[in-house]
Amino acid sequence: MSPWFDPSRWSIAARLLALALIPTAFMLIAGNAAMYWLTLRDAATEVRERGRSVAAALAEGSRYAVVSGQAASVERTVRDLMQADPSLVGVQVIDSSRRSVVEVDSAVVFSRSVDLEEAITSEPLDVDTFDAPNAAATADRRKGPPLGYVRVRMSVDPIVSASVDRLASGSVLVLLATIASLGIALMLAGKLRAPLKDVMHALRQLRDGRYDIQMRPGSTGELAELQSAVLSLASGLRITHEQLEAEVAARTAELNEAMHRLRLSSQEKGRLIARGNELVEEERRRISIEIHDDLNAVLVSVRMQAE
Repeated sequence: MSPWFDPSRWSIAARLLALALIPTAFMLIAGNAAMYWLTLRDAATEVRERGRSVAAALAEGSRYAVVSGQAASVERTVRDLMQADPSLVGVQVIDSSRRSVVEVDSAVVFSRSVDLEEAITSEPLDVDTFDAPNAAATADRRKGPPLGYVRVRMSVDPIVSASVDRLASGSVLVLLATIASLGIALMLAGKLRAPLKDVMHALRQLRDGRYDIQMRPGSTGELAELQSAVLSLASGLRITHEQLEAEVAARTAELNEAMHRLRLSSQEKGRLIARGNELVEEERRRISIEIHDDLNAVLVSVRMQAE
């Protein structure tokens, strides 16, 4: 496995950067996805409610245009509404025989749209058309045949586009905050790596048998405890090393003394062996002389007797 994909081989700085970036990126993606989904849902609901209000208002205002056939004022109103509300992408006013009186469509084609239709009643409404309809309004709408209908086409694309722009702006701000967090993480990683480098250098010195360790002060918390533990370990190892060296020196001195005594003993043993050999030779010479003298005397006696 490549070291880039094995977190156990990452340095502390890389792990800190991963801790800073991965949760932020996940939150950014998840938050934008959730906001986009909520935007779509809320935009669909808002467009339907806005479409009903626009259709009801145009149905109320188009009654005279449908009856008289003068649709110029209604068309101007529709165009003003379309300029004011980008989600309003099409309006069609038709009479009771389904002939178009006013038809205005947006030049932009939107993929997601919803059509709403509102009847143009022959009697005025006694409620505010921008509020939710009640039972009295429903009854008034059903008193007579409709004079026509108002068809309104609403699109969620402009609302979604505006929301996406807001999400993009928010994402840019989050990205800038992430970059700032990255800089802070790098700074903290640098401050964290400095005492850890001292600790690693101290451990390498201990491994090489060097116990005179110094560390830069200023660390707090767990790092200070770690540095103190390493310094205490170095001090203990230095004392133990000195004791072992003293013991080795003492044992070496004792061994040298024993070797000296052994050499003296060997020399004395050599002298004793040489003296013993001398005594043996002297005894042999004495015995040989005695044997020679006795044998000569006997031989002389025998000779004399023989003669």
